[in-house]
Amino acid sequence: MNLIVTDFTKMKDNKICLAGIDLESKLLIRPLPYIYTPWALDRGISPGSILKGEWWPKESLLAPHLEDCSYKNLEVDLIYRSVDLFSVLSEICSNSIVEGFGGIVAGSKKMSNTSLVKTSIVTIKINARCSSLSSDSEGKIRVDIKDGAGDLYCDLSLTDYNLLSKLNFDKKQIESFNESIRISNNVNCTGFRGGSNS
Repeated sequence: MNLIVTDFTKMKDNKICLAGIDLESKLLIRPLPYIYTPWALDRGISPGSILKGEWWPKESLLAPHLEDCSYKNLEVDLIYRSVDLFSVLSEICSNSIVEGFGGIVAGSKKMSNTSLVKTSIVTIKINARCSSLSSDSEGKIRVDIKDGAGDLYCDLSLTDYNLLSKLNFDKKQIESFNESIRISNNVNCTGFRGGSNS
């Protein structure tokens, strides 16, 4: 089976959390356990990469992590190159965080009832001109977004490995990134990871 990587998240212990869309079923897949960062970087894996392997649902899945799968024989597919990441994300894009997740109150960063949540990862439409990044006192990068429904979500943590590496916690880089967002004429699709309050 072929998976297009949509999510490449920095985790603890030098590991990466991958997630992606199965190109046949269009189902969201999150292979577990996490992979080691050097293994992923050595193979050039990033959002848009195509992976092949075998995956199957983990036993006793609990909301919101219904996409969790065990896997084996995971490798980069160097032949399968006819897929555009933005096109795939556009197909599965939700208009808002509430629509995408379910079980969450508009504007809230926490899920009020995890049993109602459809997934822990969604792709949502955001208003690029009303979204920005900043760094906090602990040196972490935070993001404020306004989704397609007009709901504002502030002070969300940014964990995308590639963007963190590019910005390198540099305020000038962050300001430059924000400026590029402000002059954008598009309402973009972007992936956001959700978590529970439990």
